[in-house]
Amino acid sequence: MRNFSFNWEKEIDDNNAEVWRLSVASNKHTLAYISLTLDTDFVQINLIEREDANKRPTFSNIGATLISFSCLRSAEAGFDGVVAFTAKNKLINWYHQKVHAQRIGNSNRMVIFEQEAAALINTYLS
Repeated sequence: MRNFSFNWEKEIDDNNAEVWRLSVASNKHTLAYISLTLDTDFVQINLIEREDANKRPTFSNIGATLISFSCLRSAEAGFDGVVAFTAKNKLINWYHQKVHAQRIGNSNRMVIFEQEAAALINTYLS
């Protein structure tokens, strides 16, 4: 976990969180991690991090694929694909444009609702 900024060991040890990784099938190299929590009627994305892009070749759509996976987990849990998270300021527009997340008021809180979740699952996981 040298190529990541967050303390993923701490996330993995959190009994309430599900930590998933995206890796290269041919060599099991980890490209990214995502931490999820199943809330009462949606999935909360706690953390999402891509490997430091300067240390490995670039792969496309890693963030969108992980977010789509969180929508799939939400659907599997009976939450219709609904996902929520708090975005960094500089990423709000990316989340809105790339994964169609809706901003809650003027906050950094964002939600992906059912229809957009289904489209993401079909686009990135089918």
